[in-house]
Amino acid sequence: MAAERRKHMRFSIHQAIEISFGQELFFYARGVNMSAGGMLIETETELQPQSRIYLLFSVQLEGVTYDVEAEAVVRHIEKSEKLYQVGVEFCELQPDQQEMLVACAKRVEA
Repeated sequence: MAAERRKHMRFSIHQAIEISFGQELFFYARGVNMSAGGMLIETETELQPQSRIYLLFSVQLEGVTYDVEAEAVVRHIEKSEKLYQVGVEFCELQPDQQEMLVACAKRVEA
């Protein structure tokens, strides 16, 4: 089996994610896992590869909940019976938010 070539450690999440295409209209997805570089989500909405989306989600670290707004690019899509699994790469994430996600991954690993 080939080794994964990931820059950032992933950690499991189970929460609702709000997604938009830059308009006022949002739809919901479920977060599966996340890293400081991106996220895997499941949604009933079909997304196109390379499309830019905007994500709203929250992360808990040391008992504090942080709201995160991130711009991302759809990198891959797999369709199951009813859902799409969509891998996105963050492209506009504030440095403090990226540090927070790294800290979350380290906490999960420990």
